[in-house]
Amino acid sequence: MKQWTKLSFIIALSTILCAASPSKKSSSDHVTAISFHEKTGQLLVGYEDGKLARIDTRRKRGKLHTMDRKKNAIIAIAPNGASAVLDSKPIAVIETKRGKHLAEVSKIDTLEDAVYTPNGDYLLISGPDKVLIWKDANNLTSLSRKGIRLEEYLSRQDGDRIASLGEMHAQMNLLDEGPTLLFGNKEGLLTLWDMRNEQEANFIAKLPLPHTVRMIHGKIAFVASQEDKLLHVFYHENGKRLAWDKSIKADDALSTPEGIAIVLDKTITLHHPDTGEVIWTDDALAEGASCGMAFWQQKKKQHLAVCQDDTITLYDITSGKKLSRYTRSKSTIKSLKIK
Repeated sequence: MKQWTKLSFIIALSTILCAASPSKKSSSDHVTAISFHEKTGQLLVGYEDGKLARIDTRRKRGKLHTMDRKKNAIIAIAPNGASAVLDSKPIAVIETKRGKHLAEVSKIDTLEDAVYTPNGDYLLISGPDKVLIWKDANNLTSLSRKGIRLEEYLSRQDGDRIASLGEMHAQMNLLDEGPTLLFGNKEGLLTLWDMRNEQEANFIAKLPLPHTVRMIHGKIAFVASQEDKLLHVFYHENGKRLAWDKSIKADDALSTPEGIAIVLDKTITLHHPDTGEVIWTDDALAEGASCGMAFWQQKKKQHLAVCQDDTITLYDITSGKKLSRYTRSKSTIKSLKIK
């Protein structure tokens, strides 16, 4: 199961960032990114038409803000809410306060994914054969200030380095520690790369594409193929399977400190990561396609947001209690009644 391969690195100071083209959805109300503001717990939702919703979950109300007048989709939002990534040509990293472009990618032909680490320290944008890496991504908004030096501006356009990782395909999963990156290629081969060990990567599994779930939780990997939705659960260091991977299916999943949140059809279930034991379940999600999940905690508050059919349900993750539900209606955010 386990092999190692060399990864070639290029440390660059030339202009980078890419022309993107994941398939477009028909609805401008389609949710393309979901995140929590790391400090306030405000729910941040990006849409297909370049609008960003900021939802105050305590007051149960939100507002829409236009980030891109050309209606390019928002595909990733920083944990501090200050920046986001647009699926534009070229791809743009923008400041969410005014929609100002902070950086534009020009050297990646096709966008595969964009992702921030949960703490916001890193931003990665990937193409089919390379990934652009920014350190200190939380400070990218400094590029919008007056008096910024030209050399600093140009240097930040490039990111901190480009890693050539071979073929890359679709979604990445990125953890703070390392940071550690899980990605796959067009053959369904999954690779785990700890950036502290820059020259080596660990091939952990091969599963048919497309993958609906790619996720790591400590020493455990979770992968599901759209073909059968079966969630494969195993230790990524030695490939040993956990017993509960033989029966669980998933449309989407998210690693949280309280357990693994799994969505299938209209049901959300929280499982213990080691045993698969069900902690709580709710079968009252909106009917339709999964469109993302997000987790936030501060002191005793722990919230899980689940997007299904572009409707977002907020849970207290400890008890499984539904707290609120939101959907977009043209230019407004509606708070729906909880049944």
